[in-house]
Amino acid sequence: MFTPDQIQQLRNMAYAFRLDVPEAFWIEPLDKLQRIFNGCGADWMPRWCRWLLTLVFWKFLAPFLIHDWEFDYSDGTRSSFTIANKRLYRNCLKVIGSVYSWLTEPALKLRGYVCSWIVYRVCQHFGWSAWRD
Repeated sequence: MFTPDQIQQLRNMAYAFRLDVPEAFWIEPLDKLQRIFNGCGADWMPRWCRWLLTLVFWKFLAPFLIHDWEFDYSDGTRSSFTIANKRLYRNCLKVIGSVYSWLTEPALKLRGYVCSWIVYRVCQHFGWSAWRD
């Protein structure tokens, strides 16, 4: 779904936005990240559905990459699941905070914060079974 160059761009974005990232993420080979990353949505979802969600939530691709990486290295515990989802939420907020200004784009910034909350709640509510696998 994503090329190695696109994965590197997302990793660069994570660095530029100072996203919260586990240290080992930075040394993960691009080809492994490419295999792990499916955009927005769970692996069990049809490809077209993940494509559509990725299109809608494209601003969050760097946080999604980090989140997918954490899912791949999941230890299956509830506490690490919650930590990964909270990290996703914080990273989405950082992206929105970096991209939009309250002075010039307050509606877009507010919508981004709402979307961040929705992404977090959906992951927290529906992601547990995938985290354990």
